[in-house]
Amino acid sequence: MASRKNNQETSKQSTLLRWVRPDREPSKTENRGEQAVLEETSQESDEQAAGTSNSSNSNINTTPQGPELPPTPDLPSVSKGPNQPKNFKFPQRTFGNSTKKRSFQPVWFKQRPWLHYVEKTDMVLCFTCVKAIQNKMLSSTKADPQFTRIGYSNWKNAMDKKKGFQKHALSESHKEAVARVITAPATTTGDVGELLSEKHAKEKAINRKILLTILSNVRFLARQALPLRGNWDTDSASEINSNFYQLLKLRSEENPEISEWLSRRTEKYTSPMIQNEMLEVLALGVLREISENIQNAKFLR
Repeated sequence: MASRKNNQETSKQSTLLRWVRPDREPSKTENRGEQAVLEETSQESDEQAAGTSNSSNSNINTTPQGPELPPTPDLPSVSKGPNQPKNFKFPQRTFGNSTKKRSFQPVWFKQRPWLHYVEKTDMVLCFTCVKAIQNKMLSSTKADPQFTRIGYSNWKNAMDKKKGFQKHALSESHKEAVARVITAPATTTGDVGELLSEKHAKEKAINRKILLTILSNVRFLARQALPLRGNWDTDSASEINSNFYQLLKLRSEENPEISEWLSRRTEKYTSPMIQNEMLEVLALGVLREISENIQNAKFLR
């Protein structure tokens, strides 16, 4: 008994020393002991898993718990398209207290090309969203679980404007999946905004063009020593009668984009504060050029 107790104390001390001094490499005896424990634990886990699978008569695969849940195994490879059977007799069933039987309608495939039908469970998934999750373009925590893991089968409300397919199509997760999987190619590099939306890229180009026009307005008036505000209405703080605004309005006759820009209520970049900032940038540019000319002058060398 005494020797057995001493062996237990020695084992505890070695374990504590291992935690206190992790840099020490464990001995071969300790490695063999740990390996044996791991093998026994693995065998027990395998036996429990086998017993659970044999006792269950259900074909539904359980999903592991955690923030990142894998897509359903019923979905085909991402290289293929969604499963949309043509010569298939969709099962009918009742919903709620109604005696009327309903089933999935094949015409929905044309209206919603992203629908993926699973024959085993008589449910549909969103192929685009699942593909985005598989390619790690969309987090499973953001995705709609009804159309990515669980499956949707409420054919009674499938075409309801505030439920079913329409609700999922208008969700932010589905829009993001469509933008990343369909709109933006995975191999293309560049600005994220341009990849996700051609409209955004067009708006950005127009905004840059108008901003350069505004800057050229400020430069022209400063070059000619003309006041930017001019006949500025200080009571109403209106810029309509200012030299700066009227020059922009004159240029809008040749460029309709400027006219649309001036019709904005906000973010026009025509306020006196923006004008002063542009003047400061132009002044610094002039000083920098004068400094370079002085440094390159022959009489200073």
